[in-house]
Amino acid sequence: MKEQSPEMLNAIGAADSELVPWPTLFTGMLFNNLFFWCANQMIVQKTLAGRSLKEGQKGALYVGFFKVFGALFLVLPGIVAFNLYGDSISNPDNAYPTLVSDVLPEWAYGIFAAVIFGAILSSFVGSLNATATLFTLDFYKPIFKRDATDRQVARAGKLVTVIGGLVAVVIAPLISFAPAGLYAVVQEFNGIYSMPMLAILLFGFYSKTVTPFAAKATFAFHIVAYLLSKVFLDIHYLYVFGALFFLDCLLLWIIARVKPLEQSFQFEERQNKVDLTPWKHRKGVAALVIITMIGMYLIFSPLGIAS
Repeated sequence: MKEQSPEMLNAIGAADSELVPWPTLFTGMLFNNLFFWCANQMIVQKTLAGRSLKEGQKGALYVGFFKVFGALFLVLPGIVAFNLYGDSISNPDNAYPTLVSDVLPEWAYGIFAAVIFGAILSSFVGSLNATATLFTLDFYKPIFKRDATDRQVARAGKLVTVIGGLVAVVIAPLISFAPAGLYAVVQEFNGIYSMPMLAILLFGFYSKTVTPFAAKATFAFHIVAYLLSKVFLDIHYLYVFGALFFLDCLLLWIIARVKPLEQSFQFEERQNKVDLTPWKHRKGVAALVIITMIGMYLIFSPLGIAS
């Protein structure tokens, strides 16, 4: 076994890292995580399913703690695999299965496979449900068939679920050919829509004059600009994320200033179906989550065990 290098326990990577340069933690990676945890349909729908605002806030903050400690089961196995196998594993996606097959006793293979399969299936089904929901409610009923009945909407959702599942099955084996691994491929692909969606949602929350045209124009601009950046710029995609996010926000703001809504948006007070009383400890727990996250970075840094 190789001698453990303190640098391997450093959560702050090099500025020229091919995977995640540390300056991107304050630009592209920050905005990418904001989109995933605050604007991703697959994530948000679970919070919206809470029986009250208080329960939704509790769930989101509890998950925040689990996310902070995610490195213990996401990163440390890779460090163990490197110490055991060195550079013999060419694709980083193969590190975890190789480690599991060598470390676990044979009688535990089935149990471990069932656990992994259940977790993967849960995420996969959640993604398919989110895709079907977005298509049926945002495209099928408003655009393609406005007079569709609930039965027809449900049938369209089932069809989209089947098609999405088949497409995923066909594409999944091709990801193994990606040189940077699964994570980078998924994040780069998400960049087509993640940054403009985050910008549009932010302006939807805090602007009363932004128009649907501004959102559509920003989305079109982002897709073209992002694809051009992949062709002509040799820059890490997370830096591109950060730059395009600010450009998306700027374009939304300019269009809202030049051609605002004729009448400023006013939120309609309605009788709520759920209790919207916030959790009284939400701010304290949120601060504790942030402090815990900073503490984890300090522990796994040159100031801590990586010195």
